[in-house]
Amino acid sequence: MLSMRTWSWAPIALLGLSSTVWAGEHWWNRWYTSQSPTVPGSRQSYHDGKMWPLAPRSTGPKEPFVHVYHTNANWPDPYRWQDRTNMRASMNAQVDRGWLTTQTLYDQHFDPETNELNLAGRHHLTWILQYAPPQRRQPYVQAATTQAASDVRVATAQAAAVNIVGAGAPPVQLRICQPYDGSGVEAEKIRRDFLDQSPSPRLPYVPLINGGNSATTSSAGS
Repeated sequence: MLSMRTWSWAPIALLGLSSTVWAGEHWWNRWYTSQSPTVPGSRQSYHDGKMWPLAPRSTGPKEPFVHVYHTNANWPDPYRWQDRTNMRASMNAQVDRGWLTTQTLYDQHFDPETNELNLAGRHHLTWILQYAPPQRRQPYVQAATTQAASDVRVATAQAAAVNIVGAGAPPVQLRICQPYDGSGVEAEKIRRDFLDQSPSPRLPYVPLINGGNSATTSSAGS
């Protein structure tokens, strides 16, 4: 049986306990915080000579019951946001590589003898510096077979860039790569063949007569 001296200390002890709970320092808060890194889902365990289930699973400690409840109640969060982030990162990487290809001056943009910009190269450089989105106006130059030829390409492209946009032109950077498309002659041939072999429109042009089409007028007259 508790003595009167013990009961006299009970209110003070409860007051200290409640202050600790309200301050978020109770032992179970600390314990749940320590369990936060646990992975949701079932665990893989060894029995009967194999690990079960056969599909890979975490082998760490199980989640507390309250964590299991909230994991099930909030599914598919946070996994759908992780999936979206991974998908967007993959798509952004592809977009960046595509723009890097567009921002590069390749072999067909330089004279094969002097390694200076030709007319197509100047047109493409103008498009990069004036018409591409502002964050994509960094020109690159495909490296030539020799360092001397690469230096000439960078120098002539840099001089052309300064001539196009002035002293604020971005520095031209050298890039070791291969072109993804064919020569300019091949591209021109494909374009000309497409224009020459385009079929005639399937729907014939019917002029309007007196506010209606000719077919309606002819049928009404007959």
